[in-house]
Amino acid sequence: MADPPAAVRQAVENFQPRGPFRVVPPRPTETSFIFKWGVRVEYVENGKMSLRGHEGCRTSGHNLIKLHGGKTTMASKHLQRLHKISSPKTESLLATKRKRDADIEHLQSSVLYSRNPARLNLLLQTLQIINNNLPFRLGEYEETRLMNALLVKDEMKASINAKIVVELIVELYSSTRNEVINYLDEHKEAFPNFTLVADFWTCKTTGEKFLGLRVYLVDKEWQFKSVLLGTRKFNPAYGDRDGGIMRPFKPWLEHMFEDFGLKLCNFYDATSDAGGDVKSMLSKELNLNWEWCFAHMVHAATKASCGVNGAASAAENPEMADLVARIARTIFQIKRVSTMGNLFEELCKSKAKGASSRLVGYSTSRFLSLTNVLESILLKWPAITAWYEKRARQALRAAKSPPEFPLANRYDDLEHVLSVLK
Repeated sequence: MADPPAAVRQAVENFQPRGPFRVVPPRPTETSFIFKWGVRVEYVENGKMSLRGHEGCRTSGHNLIKLHGGKTTMASKHLQRLHKISSPKTESLLATKRKRDADIEHLQSSVLYSRNPARLNLLLQTLQIINNNLPFRLGEYEETRLMNALLVKDEMKASINAKIVVELIVELYSSTRNEVINYLDEHKEAFPNFTLVADFWTCKTTGEKFLGLRVYLVDKEWQFKSVLLGTRKFNPAYGDRDGGIMRPFKPWLEHMFEDFGLKLCNFYDATSDAGGDVKSMLSKELNLNWEWCFAHMVHAATKASCGVNGAASAAENPEMADLVARIARTIFQIKRVSTMGNLFEELCKSKAKGASSRLVGYSTSRFLSLTNVLESILLKWPAITAWYEKRARQALRAAKSPPEFPLANRYDDLEHVLSVLK
């Protein structure tokens, strides 16, 4: 769904109540998309709710829509019926439903469904366990057995336990691998036409390190596609690390190539970040042309230009390095000063736009972190300034010096930096 035209946004922002009408802004829990297309007003005399809607409605004289019981259903139907505008959530739900219906039709027409529906039930339950990271023994729970006994058709009933799930995972992997091999074989050329991406990443929750391998290609319909060949937990023993990380890394890559019928001659180049281990593996050990991963390159360029890539880059741009440090200090104080309780959340509900009442944390290791942080601070600027004002008054009442607001008089600077990043 496209954003409202500039004229509509301006009309919504500049709307002034007239006569018996009073503006009723959306509450923090109200996220309906119609508030971007109109203004909700209350008719004071009888308490009925009305909406000032789309630009076309204002020119045609149809500019008020009754909201029965305060619900936005009538306004949403009006926008969809007359102006072909629907909520992004509605569009997403419809797309999901269409995909689900297509999947159901595909499964119902399959040979497996007609000949062995119980086997299909086992495979679908295994996919549910894999995709949602559920316990392997989910089928052994008493509640699951009761549901199967009461709700599942007799011809589809099947016992499932942890051992069967493990066997089915192997079967699903084998069939998926065969499909991937056939797909890659169809798109191999006499010349190298694949791009290899191999990289490490760390789980923020557990701190465990993983590595993954992905192949990028342009298919026969000239569509840019990618295939994730595999991921694995990477925790080699101390002895395996002797001589560097390449010793355990390279055999895994070679095993994945062999497993999917790939050779180095199928790859034209490889992309990754500029980390020494991965870059050296791809360019020297595998002898591939190495290129920056675009996302990593932009992230590294942003860090260097903003002075947050160590002392050297900070010396090149001290003003930006100071601004980033002030941003981090502001976020830390609002999140960590316990004496203010939930004041910031309450201020966000009354002074800031949107339903969120939390500041986004800043981390230099995340690609879009600075952009998201700046947007969050600017959106909640009235709540942030009010929080520091109340904190200063609290300090004065306690006969203490009021704390400094790190971003005082820096609103314009934040807006300028955000415009450059976006």
